[in-house]
Amino acid sequence: MFYSKTNPQVKSIVWNIEGFIGQYWHGNEPCHHFPYLYKYTDEPHQTDKIIRSLVNDFYKNEPDGLKGNDDCGQMSAWYMFANLGFYPVNPCGGDYILGAPQVEEATINLPNGKKFRIEAKDISKQNIIVQSVELNGKKIRQNAYNS
Repeated sequence: MFYSKTNPQVKSIVWNIEGFIGQYWHGNEPCHHFPYLYKYTDEPHQTDKIIRSLVNDFYKNEPDGLKGNDDCGQMSAWYMFANLGFYPVNPCGGDYILGAPQVEEATINLPNGKKFRIEAKDISKQNIIVQSVELNGKKIRQNAYNS
């Protein structure tokens, strides 16, 4: 899907829409979870590579900075989750895919004065693949988390 050399077609009409990586169309919000599904395979690092590419290439602080239509803020929400390093692949069930944060650190203020702090050690342009994940000092399974 991500590495196809052809553009998507519908009844022989080539779509003229930005935001493609192979057959993946990032501007089509129902597809946003696709890059995270690599975490369920034997190549989970592919998620980290694709997310980095999407964040760097498809989001700019410019009037035409989004490659897609930000219906109801979905693309903006995806961008925030991508930067924080996790994604609600099944929000109703509390299932999150753990990806690579795109920022060195971030803090989310939670109810009751609690804070959720995210830290990506040694993040760089070359160092984009998660080596391990800890929650409250305990190593957890790298690919997914169920709250």
